[in-house]
Amino acid sequence: MKKSNHERGLAKHCFARAQDESYARIREHTPIYDVDAHLRQQRKNKRRKALLDSTALFCSVLFAFSFFFMGE
Repeated sequence: MKKSNHERGLAKHCFARAQDESYARIREHTPIYDVDAHLRQQRKNKRRKALLDSTALFCSVLFAFSFFFMGE
């Protein structure tokens, strides 16, 4: 039966290594095989986020002005 890191006394070592700045800079990710498709997806996500942000801003402004002029 395999012992866990905690049972072997390595839990503190793993935690300290994860908190180390040089270790935190390593970013693992899925490799990108189709760069054009990846860039298209990023642009699509950026447009979707911009649309969502502008819609939220418009709704907030609309609500604020309707709330201000509700008493008239």
